[in-house]
Amino acid sequence: MAQLPYSALLASLQQKAGFETLTHTLKPSQLRITGRCHPDRWGFFLPVIYTLQRTAEKDGAWSCDISKQYFIRNDRIVYCWRLIFQSADIEDRFDYFSNVVRGAPNPNRVEVDEVLLPGYRPGDVRGGVNAKGKGVASAGAAPMILSGRRG
Repeated sequence: MAQLPYSALLASLQQKAGFETLTHTLKPSQLRITGRCHPDRWGFFLPVIYTLQRTAEKDGAWSCDISKQYFIRNDRIVYCWRLIFQSADIEDRFDYFSNVVRGAPNPNRVEVDEVLLPGYRPGDVRGGVNAKGKGVASAGAAPMILSGRRG
């Protein structure tokens, strides 16, 4: 099977943002790519989108239309991402597009929403306040112990 002239671009999208290509079509002045990006990789895909848009805006000789395409699958509405690169000399720009994607910044940090603590078992209450009033409790639920000290 022959190597696609834009395979480096598809590989860059996969490596940089985890973009899984579903279809790709090359026409005389247009490359259309559809694919999906896992929600966990959104933090990596968003800088790629920004970089492509910003670079195309500054350059002016090419454009990249990025949008969602909705369709019905298994009686559910789903979507994929659609990237449409357009340029009069599109075949000469594939390596350039690939470099733009690879040059997109990585996210500043990856945030974790929630992590279970080691030893967690559902329904098992750990911690709490002991008889002396020491320990951890929700605000307003812990008994308030006032000491006789004055300062």
